[in-house]
Amino acid sequence: METKAKTSASQKKKGGGFKTFLSVVFFILILLSAFVLSLCMSIRTKSSEIINVYSKIAGSGITDFLAGDICFWCAISAVILWFGLWVQTTRRVPSAIRGLGIACSIAPASVLAGELVVMLLVCAFKVQNSLTPYADSLPSQFVNSCGDNVIFLLSSMIIASVGILICKIIKLLKAKKADKAETSSFEANAEPAAEPVSDPVLEPVAASVPVQDNLQANTSENESIRNIDIDVSDNNNSSSTETSDDAEKSIIKSLEGVCHLCGAKNEPGVKFCGSCGAKLI
Repeated sequence: METKAKTSASQKKKGGGFKTFLSVVFFILILLSAFVLSLCMSIRTKSSEIINVYSKIAGSGITDFLAGDICFWCAISAVILWFGLWVQTTRRVPSAIRGLGIACSIAPASVLAGELVVMLLVCAFKVQNSLTPYADSLPSQFVNSCGDNVIFLLSSMIIASVGILICKIIKLLKAKKADKAETSSFEANAEPAAEPVSDPVLEPVAASVPVQDNLQANTSENESIRNIDIDVSDNNNSSSTETSDDAEKSIIKSLEGVCHLCGAKNEPGVKFCGSCGAKLI
């Protein structure tokens, strides 16, 4: 499958390269035909004196052919023919329309620019050539002959802009389609979420253990542990009372036989103080 896809892709690239080569060839042919048409529209409106000057430069045969109606209709037919062959062979209608408009815009623009340069050289800069004797009539000749080429130029620019707009729209649609195809392929190739693996050994054990009962038992045990009250107060009281009793006993024992008048220490069991003779309590 991969080899088939690679071969089909290579074939498409080869076919696309050949179509691009044909597009370039037809563009050049349309440009030449449109240039001849522009020259025909420019020369046929010139005066006979200017045409004679052109005949001396380019030859009478070429000048007469360019000034005739046959050249005009042959040039128009050639432009239409090359455009039809371009569409038929490449199947690229938007690019063919764009190429037709650009080629037909370049031809009249170049002819108008050439005539304007010649007129400026002869009339403004006084360059000596074969057109110098007709310097006074050149501006009027240019104005009379430029109208057809200006219309041809504007019409070609409109055709070119339409072709460019169509090509841009098609390019945007292809880009959106490619983005949708990429997103769909990404979603199709995305790995599914991993499912929990079941262990056949632990399943019966887990099924036999009542989970809810164990949870309730654990919670009850925890609550019982938390609720255990340790009674520390009794032990503390008993220990404190024992210590106080012992202290009292020791104090009483130390005061036995002591005279309350003179403070002399007497033997236990004696009723009268041996020092002052007072009766002991």
